[in-house]
Amino acid sequence: KKNAAHANAMARKLYEGLQTLPDVQFTQKMESNQLFLTMPRPVIDRLMKSYFFYFWNEAENEIRFVTSFDTTEEDVDEFIGLLKR
Repeated sequence: KKNAAHANAMARKLYEGLQTLPDVQFTQKMESNQLFLTMPRPVIDRLMKSYFFYFWNEAENEIRFVTSFDTTEEDVDEFIGLLKR
């Protein structure tokens, strides 16, 4: 239960950080530690060089991010920082 609460809190932090970016569009409501969103393909391709994640619908550039019990606030901050560059 503690691990799930932490994963969900990190997803919330990631969601809030991603909301500040103009090219990010969420495709599903945030209900757990999974986020579904679209962003420009060049940004996705750049992220895939450093992070592992899945396409949910590649034709639409829809991707899925998942946080876990071992995701740290620093991980989220670093990820958002990379997106802002």
